[in-house]
Formats: sequence, C-alpha cells, structure tokens
Amino acid sequence: MNQQELVKKINEIYHNWEAKYYLERHPEIFEREKHNWQKFASKFFINKKAKKILDIGCGTGFVAQTVGKYLNEQDEFFCSDISADMLEIAEKNLSSNNFKNKFYFLKGSIEELNFEPNSFDFIIMNSVLHHLPDIEIFFKEVNRVLKINGKLIIFHEPNIKFFQNWFLRNNFLLLQNIKNLIFKFKKNNLGDKSQENIFDDINNKLISQKLITEKLGIAEIKQLIDYSSPTASGKINRNKGFDGLKLRNKYLLNFIILEFRTYNYLGKINQNFNFVLKYYNFLLSKLWPKSGSSFGIILEKNDTKS
Repeated sequence: MNQQELVKKINEIYHNWEAKYYLERHPEIFEREKHNWQKFASKFFINKKAKKILDIGCGTGFVAQTVGKYLNEQDEFFCSDISADMLEIAEKNLSSNNFKNKFYFLKGSIEELNFEPNSFDFIIMNSVLHHLPDIEIFFKEVNRVLKINGKLIIFHEPNIKFFQNWFLRNNFLLLQNIKNLIFKFKKNNLGDKSQENIFDDINNKLISQKLITEKLGIAEIKQLIDYSSPTASGKINRNKGFDGLKLRNKYLLNFIILEFRTYNYLGKINQNFNFVLKYYNFLLSKLWPKSGSSFGIILEKNDTKS
C-alpha cells in the first residue's frame, strides 16, 4: 500500500473511533467556527435558486447543522466522509432538525465518489484539508465537479505563517503549557482512556489486512492522521501547514479569491474566555494580520482551465 492509501485508511479507523468523542475533543471547532459558517451562509445562501452543496469531510454534521436554517426546500446537501461512524452520527444530528432541504450521506473521498462534472454550486470543508495525503489530486477533482461560478469554501486550516513566526509560535507554546498545567488534575471525560487503545487498534487492523508488516509508532500515526498539521506529532514542524493564498496560485489558477482571512492568534486557547485574552488576541491580529494560526478562504471558479 502506498502512503496515500495508508493515510486514508488510518484516518478512517481513527475517525470511526473519534466520532463519539468529536464534540468534546474539538471545542475550538464547534465554539469558534460557527460564526464563520453563519456569516458565509447568510451571504451566499439567501437567494431562492436551487443549490447543490457538497460538504467534504462532514464529520458529525457541524457545518450542515449550522447552515441548515439558511437552505431552501429545493436545495440538496451532500454530506461525505471516509468514516461510516461519523456519517451515522451526522445523519442522526440532522434528522433531529426540521430543515426543509434534502440531505444525502455518502461514504468516501471526493475522488472515490466520482461525481459528474459540473455537479455542485458549492463545495465546503471545515478542518479537513490537513488530513488529505495529496491535495493536488483533491483540487483537480474539486475543479472538475464544481460548476463555473461555483464557490469553494475552506475554513479552519493551519496557517504556516503562524508557525514560522518566532513570537507567535513560542507564545502559543507558552499558553499551551499554562493551559495543560491548569487542567493537569482535571477529571478526564473526553475519551482519552480509549485513545490509549486506538493506536494499538490501528496497528492491529493494518497488520491483519496486510497493509503494514511492522507496527507504527504513536507519533508516526498521529502525523499520518493530521498529515499537514504543524503540531500533529506533538512538536511543531514549521514546514507543515498551508499558505492559503499560495494554494490558489499553485492549484486553482482559474479561481478568484472572494475572501481570505486568518484568525485564532492564541491557537486552540479560547480568546473569548475572558477580556484579557480577547484583547491580547485582537492586539496580535493587528500586529500580524496575515499570521493567525487558522485561515479561511472563499474562492469562485471562473472557467474550466486548470
């Protein structure tokens, strides 16, 4: 098995495990990305024209739940994920809401699902790109299945400029260490006990399926799960992450950028916890406006040239 397929398989096994813990383990997504998606939906989903939307790596349905109230009855929303357990929870979460549109749930990556060309008006993804082993193939497929004038929306991805900035990088490490010290003795209810076993489970399944011959180390597995994350292995890799503007210049030349911004200058520390943190985050954003730890980008496809 080549590395690309290995990364996909490890992510599938891991996210099947993480599905039941996802809300508790990722408050930085659920608490702080909601505003981004509400703002986007209120701007682009307000017209009555029927829309086809593909949510890549939908997880437990966070984005669909957030934007669902902005959708019309004739809209079709396709939730895709490589994890069957994530999709099962997403379907349960969305069925409990009285949304007017139709939802579809599809297991697989975008290239595996093999949609028809020019299928979608919107392709959206939240905290997914850094899991993908080959973003060049991914963006080619996005380009193929997105309609002309269609929108590609990406939020909550690691910004390489943050991790290459000496002050911001070390400020992040200091705050993270303080946070870990404060919560060191807090009772753990986020599935970490189960996490101790998931890495053995991944190795056992890969060996039983003859995908590997020797067990992988925990740090190696973590890096394969969060393939392009600067912090995946427990140490900061300044060569990992993305430059959002360069992604467009390298892979999406026939797209124009409608919006680009960076945010989360304190990393996973919630700046809304108190006024001091909120002001500190604001101050850092003024000093380094393009160097938040996360970025979001909205692009529009102009023509069919690659």
